[in-house]
Amino acid sequence: MPTKVTEREDCLQEAVLMTRLNHPHIVSCDDVFFEGQHLCIVMPFAAGGDVEKLLARYKDCRQDISEDVVVDILAQLALALEYMHSRKHPVMHRDIKAANIFLSPADQEGDAANSTTAGAAKRAPSSPAPPKFRVKLGDFGISRV
Repeated sequence: MPTKVTEREDCLQEAVLMTRLNHPHIVSCDDVFFEGQHLCIVMPFAAGGDVEKLLARYKDCRQDISEDVVVDILAQLALALEYMHSRKHPVMHRDIKAANIFLSPADQEGDAANSTTAGAAKRAPSSPAPPKFRVKLGDFGISRV
């Protein structure tokens, strides 16, 4: 079982790693600081939630997610992984799952990311023309360089 010192070091390692990764499909780290004994990592809010919640909404509505949305999510995720793996010191995420793939509206990012993704994160799956979302990989807690 990890000690508090080990947990603190792991969190600090995650924060340092996040400050070094700069890619449109990776969650950015805006600030890192200690508040007493607590390490605080400031990241942008993912207004679209995560892919796990998106899939749950589709399931609740008893509808299938469109192939276009799935392909778009995977293509953007692949760009993030390509960036991480092609660095001088490659980064292995080691915990890729739907709950660690976040959705941010492209218009909040000042661009119109080539994406048809998961506007359904905000709307019912049957809604036409979902807004554009950018996929962002996050949670680097068990990543290794």
